[in-house]
Amino acid sequence: MVRDIKEFMRAKKYAEAVTLSRDLIRLALQGLNYYQNYDRVFLNAVVTLGFLGWIFCIVLQIIEEHSDVMKEASKLNKGDCHPLVKISFVDSTSCVFAVLVILLLLLQKAPWMYYSYCLMPLVFWNRIGKRLHVIYAALDYIRVKQLRRRVLFTVLFGAFSLEILVMSFFRREILSVGLVFLALWPFTTPLYSNCRWSVACWMILSFALSVFPVLPVVGREADYSLVTLAGVLTLAAFVSLLVYASNISQLLKTQITKSFQILLSQVLLVGFAVYIVNSTASSLKRKLGLPVLNQLGSWTIFLSSFLLPLVNSSNLTIRLSSIAIAFSSVYLLMSTAYEGLFLLVLSLLMGVWLLSEHRLSGKTLNTLLETQLSADDATKTHQPAWKVLTKGIDTQLIRKLTLEDIRCAYFFVFFIVVAFFGTGNIASINSFDPASVYCFLTVFSPFVMGSLLLCKVLIPFVIVACTFDAIHAVLSIPVQSLVLIVLVMTDLMGLHFFYLVQDSGSWLDIGTSISHYVIMMAFIIFLLPIFGLARLFTGASLSLRTSKKKA
Repeated sequence: MVRDIKEFMRAKKYAEAVTLSRDLIRLALQGLNYYQNYDRVFLNAVVTLGFLGWIFCIVLQIIEEHSDVMKEASKLNKGDCHPLVKISFVDSTSCVFAVLVILLLLLQKAPWMYYSYCLMPLVFWNRIGKRLHVIYAALDYIRVKQLRRRVLFTVLFGAFSLEILVMSFFRREILSVGLVFLALWPFTTPLYSNCRWSVACWMILSFALSVFPVLPVVGREADYSLVTLAGVLTLAAFVSLLVYASNISQLLKTQITKSFQILLSQVLLVGFAVYIVNSTASSLKRKLGLPVLNQLGSWTIFLSSFLLPLVNSSNLTIRLSSIAIAFSSVYLLMSTAYEGLFLLVLSLLMGVWLLSEHRLSGKTLNTLLETQLSADDATKTHQPAWKVLTKGIDTQLIRKLTLEDIRCAYFFVFFIVVAFFGTGNIASINSFDPASVYCFLTVFSPFVMGSLLLCKVLIPFVIVACTFDAIHAVLSIPVQSLVLIVLVMTDLMGLHFFYLVQDSGSWLDIGTSISHYVIMMAFIIFLLPIFGLARLFTGASLSLRTSKKKA
């Protein structure tokens, strides 16, 4: 083709030369694309098998260890269980496939990373092969209990719900649509008939929260009147909540009286935070800099907010309220617009979610108000932090998972995504707007400013995680069971994002697709420390009392 192009040029046949040159360019681009994507189909298939194998392993573990399927299936079969697959046969088959894969990669002189890609799925599918009896038991259980339609509906509706979360990564407004549908959820439950006021609160708060994803991303246009409004509404909402709850439960009223000083100090810190925000904004506007008193007050609020919930009562209502108020004061210090209102609505919605799950379990409101997250004050003992992180919150009864618990895990994932994109916090980090940390420092310090902005992003996550941890205690479900369901959901979303990764188009499109995949893959790793921090706040207690020595 190059020779023909040169001949056309010598013969002054320029049109033919141009046409042939374009054909050559097209073929060259196709050749480059073929060279770059030579192993794409093979690697996509291997990675997909790895994802599916990992997901099936988790599902089988949930069925075998965290549900009653195996016990019920053995009763249904009257002792005639399916024969177990011989472990030696599964291991031999896996070894044969491993040898064939290694020989194939050696012949192709593939990179060493390919070996891990190809051998890791064999580990997962080897484990699945040894658990075929669990699959048979689950199928028998579904058939005998006539759960085919229910399971099929759960799978299809779950896939649709996960697609809403996937689309929300591209358009934040999709979360508003999801929250509108979520507002109608109580009408599909007995809550509509026996707990009308909680249904009304759920709908109002869901609709209110759906407004924030359609608002402009929080940027450099500060509106401190909204911050003041958020502080006033936060004080009014939580004080009214505690007063109302104490009027219902005499035990809770007694515990609020004991924790009065701590709760009063937290309320004063919220008011002090609102004052600091407005005073700092006024001082900076007049070119007077950051007042020293405001700076010291901001850091004092920041540090005390992480300690006051730990020394407060272990009552579930008081502890969660204390956590929400403490983080609200810190969040207000780093707010420049409607973020404070977002955190308030999110916190109240989390409280209604906890109440709804508790009422669906068949328990009364008084039992929720009197629930203790750790050892009570009568025993004068408290769970240390290390015990909370390793063993979790004390629960009296433990039950197995049901299909209804999948909803609870999905709500957690959904609210985490809402906390992630609700106010455009990612854009705030990317733009590195220093206005959010002016109450702490005005001298440019990337490390300190970045750490404070990261804390601002993490606070909504901790609120959601604390509620999720309290829900598992209220429902008496092992938290490991719910975390496994969350892991399955995030892996399914990660597999979807894997196929959405682009290698063509603008740099923005390519980078965005890769970022979404990386974020989803780091999701579970990111949630583990957040959940550990939430468990520390909900379950740990620090005693300020000192024991007197006997004479």
